[in-house]
Amino acid sequence: MLFTVTRQEPRLVVPVEPTPYELKQLSDIDDQEGLRFQIPVIMFYKSNPLMEGEDPVRVIREGLAKALLFYYPFAGRLVEGPNRKLLVDCTSEGVLFVEADAEVELNRLGDAILPGSPVLKELLHDVPGSDGILGCPLLLLQVTRFSCGGFAIALRLNHTMSDGAGLVQFLSAIAEFAQGKEVTAPSVSPVFPGLIVPHGYYDNVITYPAAVSKAGKVCSFPLEYTVELVKMAKSQMTAEYFRSVADLMVIKGRPLYTVAGNFIVSDARRLGLDTVDFGWGKPVYGGTARAFPMISFYMNFKDGIVVPICLPEPVMERFEEELKKMT
Repeated sequence: MLFTVTRQEPRLVVPVEPTPYELKQLSDIDDQEGLRFQIPVIMFYKSNPLMEGEDPVRVIREGLAKALLFYYPFAGRLVEGPNRKLLVDCTSEGVLFVEADAEVELNRLGDAILPGSPVLKELLHDVPGSDGILGCPLLLLQVTRFSCGGFAIALRLNHTMSDGAGLVQFLSAIAEFAQGKEVTAPSVSPVFPGLIVPHGYYDNVITYPAAVSKAGKVCSFPLEYTVELVKMAKSQMTAEYFRSVADLMVIKGRPLYTVAGNFIVSDARRLGLDTVDFGWGKPVYGGTARAFPMISFYMNFKDGIVVPICLPEPVMERFEEELKKMT
């Protein structure tokens, strides 16, 4: 689908008030080599008669500036310390923000709003020099107005700063301010005491447990056998296990995750990307913006589930054949 997108010059959105200037060390989970990449997310919103006269670009930009007062590390830049340890330099330089207009109605995009969309590059501008891990904006956000009154919010997040749940927490804080509610702080505070991961924590809490079995057993035993293996593996994910994994990653020099013989499935349906409301209601679609090699995210869409899959072409052909056998 061809349509014209007009973008304004990118600008930096800074916290609405001065914030602490400090260095914050990322945890040994956050600065793993396997998390040093950018992840794109997109949300599409229909027009809402109740919001007539309101500009989503202005509303979201102002909400972002207010939220950054509490999530000010997002306005900083990453630097490396000794042994490549990542630190956030809380400089308040700001989040990269792009304002855009598209000469197309949202409903004309159809399924092009789903992951793998050919229109993503129009709705998420790759600002030159902004995609590095070190010394670059930690978050790029583009708000694109459609001719029908709807709009899209596309963003690119430095994954070392947050996992999916943490991103939704930050977006929800922006949404609270964007809706004009009489709030002086987000309902979920990013500041927390203690060692146990609390409500409000927005960094990464990710590790990969393993359920081990011989292939013959998985193929011949009932499905309950595999389910029990997975449940047992998940039950091992204690605080002690996470600390052990973090220590091991450092000792081993932060190795990349192996992809040999692996395919990762992540159920993102309960993250809440499809519920973030900036005043126009819930998004038509909210989730990852593209498919990734060797990993699939489950995401809500209408009354079903979207599962983007990225495979080598010969494998994809075989996969399609297997799907046809199931229908």
